[in-house]
Amino acid sequence: MNRSVASFESHDEDGDPIRPPVRATKGRDEMAEESFRGQSVRTLPRANKRYQADRTCAAPGCRTKLSIYNKWDYCWQHEPVHTYIARGKRRSRKEMEAA
Repeated sequence: MNRSVASFESHDEDGDPIRPPVRATKGRDEMAEESFRGQSVRTLPRANKRYQADRTCAAPGCRTKLSIYNKWDYCWQHEPVHTYIARGKRRSRKEMEAA
């Protein structure tokens, strides 16, 4: 369906299109001196690691299907307890050399 741009414009009570107010334009020299605001383009974050699809829990008799993002061989019910090692904040080389 081919519609003109005018069919998507807002109209006032008289049926006239509503347009934004016109700003005073600057000369080209003044435009070149303006700076743009915003953020620089950044690279996308690294993709999540994936593991083999169609895996099931390694516990005997368990038929739970494992997620492709689960790196373990067991489901959450049968996975053995892992110890957590609190490492704290990592220091920079300068901090390590100063200590």
